[in-house]
Amino acid sequence: MRKTISALVMIATITVCTAAQTGPGQNPTPPTPGQPLPGAAPSAPGSNRQPGVMKISGRLITNGSLPQPLVARLEGQSAEPVSYADVAQEGEFDFPMLKLDLNQYYYIVVKVEGFKPVRQTLTFDREMVFAPRFTIFLEPDVADFVGDATAGTVVNAKQRTSKIPPKAVDEYKKASKDSADGNHTKAAEHLERALQLAPDYYEAQNSLGVQYQLTQRFRDAEKAFERAQTLNPLADEPLINLGSLYYQEGQIQSSSSREKAAATYQKAVVFLTEAIHKNPSSATAHQYLGAALYKTGSYDQAEPVLREALKLDSKLTEVELMLLNVYTRQDRYTEALQQIDSFVMKYPKSTQRGPLETLRQQIETALKPER
Repeated sequence: MRKTISALVMIATITVCTAAQTGPGQNPTPPTPGQPLPGAAPSAPGSNRQPGVMKISGRLITNGSLPQPLVARLEGQSAEPVSYADVAQEGEFDFPMLKLDLNQYYYIVVKVEGFKPVRQTLTFDREMVFAPRFTIFLEPDVADFVGDATAGTVVNAKQRTSKIPPKAVDEYKKASKDSADGNHTKAAEHLERALQLAPDYYEAQNSLGVQYQLTQRFRDAEKAFERAQTLNPLADEPLINLGSLYYQEGQIQSSSSREKAAATYQKAVVFLTEAIHKNPSSATAHQYLGAALYKTGSYDQAEPVLREALKLDSKLTEVELMLLNVYTRQDRYTEALQQIDSFVMKYPKSTQRGPLETLRQQIETALKPER
């Protein structure tokens, strides 16, 4: 019965997360192996409404002008990038018209040096057609960003004092548009030109790695992320991206060589562990690390990491499904049943409800004493 249960729960297994980015990048569409996708991710609670066209805009409030260039990112509930918006010095930003699934959660994400990272949750009421403007107050971060390795996306002294040529910024903006349109090859070309003009342009370098990864130029992506890490040693994004890169490669390799895939997953574990050391509050890093540990069969280690990811972001539905798989792999069926009940209660409209209820029946049958 153990084999039947394990096989069934894999229906709900997820491929998690997305690259950590400070610029252009988005997930490819299946079945092309690309950035890990929330393939079995359920929708958030709500009615089964059709996607709505939204015009999302807002303003960051702070004393004085904001550093340039600065980009706001719109993320889906699995931390996948959906769109980008340039933030003006006065704090104004406008995302393009977007078709959004109103059953899901979305977040506005902004990281500004000297301030606490922003992750603003967007919620939509049943009758909403246009999203309201969002006013976001930036809270000063009392930590010294130059010396604090836990500050998340920070820029070292060299990067802060370097002047990014306007033409390089223009190329970066063009890349952002092309990436949002799904043209990752063209986006990479713009970023390459931006880096020719400004070799120390950290955001462009990190985003170039994302574009390479999305087009499966894995070794080029690896070099780009390593270069980004050199430009900004205190940042966690390039490390998360390296972890996601090796996780993705491990998924591809698993169909031909489990041994090779295991070694690649272990490389992901190393970089994601370092990313968490730099930024313990990164839900994305915890999500990826927990998934990589799960893939290596390190279930005891994966569980607390996945739980921490949920603590940091309670709406990571894929993590809840991964925890369910951890329990079943360890024959912890009572906890698996509790996890199913909790999930169905939180997400009653989930597309995973049917498979999970079938799984519940399988587990309950297995736990019945034999007559």
